[in-house]
Amino acid sequence: MPLMEYPNLAIIGDIFVERTVGGALLLYRLLNNYPADKLHIFHNVATDRKGDSSKRLAGVDYIGFECHVPAWLRYRAHPAWRWLLTPKIRKAAAQLVASVKERGCQAVLTVPYDFSWLVGAIVSRELGLPLHLILHDDWPSTITANQSGWKGAIKRHYARRMMGPVYRQAVSRLCVSSGMAEAYHRLFGTQGTILYPTTGDDSPVSKVRYNDRSGKPFVMAFCGLVNQAGTAILLRRLAAVLSTINGFLDIYSPYTSEQLGELHGLNLPNVRQVGFFPPHELAERLPEATNALFLPASFEPHERTDISTLFPSKLADYSAIGLPIVIWGPTYSSAARWASENPGATLLITENNDNACRDAIESLMTSSDAELIAHRGVIAGKKYFQIEQARGTLLSVLQVSTKSNAN
Repeated sequence: MPLMEYPNLAIIGDIFVERTVGGALLLYRLLNNYPADKLHIFHNVATDRKGDSSKRLAGVDYIGFECHVPAWLRYRAHPAWRWLLTPKIRKAAAQLVASVKERGCQAVLTVPYDFSWLVGAIVSRELGLPLHLILHDDWPSTITANQSGWKGAIKRHYARRMMGPVYRQAVSRLCVSSGMAEAYHRLFGTQGTILYPTTGDDSPVSKVRYNDRSGKPFVMAFCGLVNQAGTAILLRRLAAVLSTINGFLDIYSPYTSEQLGELHGLNLPNVRQVGFFPPHELAERLPEATNALFLPASFEPHERTDISTLFPSKLADYSAIGLPIVIWGPTYSSAARWASENPGATLLITENNDNACRDAIESLMTSSDAELIAHRGVIAGKKYFQIEQARGTLLSVLQVSTKSNAN
């Protein structure tokens, strides 16, 4: 595609565009082929997330700005955030307006996370530039740490009141799941576009890599971070189920064995911490050592909003690795909804019951369907998670809004 068709883009927020995890990885993969001279990444340096410069986009302009939110304001002042934060956000935006204008930016892209995405919204308004949102997490839930009870409900109510005007201001709202698009349409009255997480240039080639491991202990692998209490609970329950068949749960994550025990209660005899590896290396390691990949979705009531709106980004790389995928979670979770829409592409367990989990695993051990599940998973992954499709979606909304703004 000719370079002139790529708008000059400012990315403003707390999410680093880096080859790491979550929203940072999604942005990295989406923008990895974007012309470097047309990308300008403004990131908040007043944060404890310092980032990793070795994992950033090559040749791209990374510019720091300050939007400092003290701990007392972050954790104690809600629901007064709207009034107390406005001066800080406006001050941070004032730092950027001239810089964004000077670089000839034609659009602003941000990811709702922490508070600096609100800075991006103000900059776009001040300069009359189209605003684009990529919604990877449910901001009202993450910014209130999913607090349960009536206090948490009140905080999320006011967080949604902060979010609503910006969601409606945006000319495109790229939601990571159908559940998120539906929820925000109900809340804010404006339609979003689905943009699933993707594989990337750093991902393995999508193909079946299933090996028959007959006669060896049954091993399931979980890859990634443990971001929710319900995830840790299901990992512990799965380990208990696997122990009844002398099986193992292997954890591929950046945690140490001590952290897995202290933080998540996973210091269990049949849980093994293996290490954290890039996707292409996982695709080489896992088939020899693993029978199936595990994807948990929390059953915890206070995490319902998260798991029904967030989409597990690991599913994109899981499907490319080409082993059977076992999803355990409620029917309303994004993972279970996707599995139901693609029957046979995963082994889906929706009962909050250890016996149901054990029955499913035993069926996977004794039937000849494991390789077929892996094959169907690869096909479904190619349909939903290919990077070219996601990049096309992003570029099309950027182009349309930029041309409209120019007119």
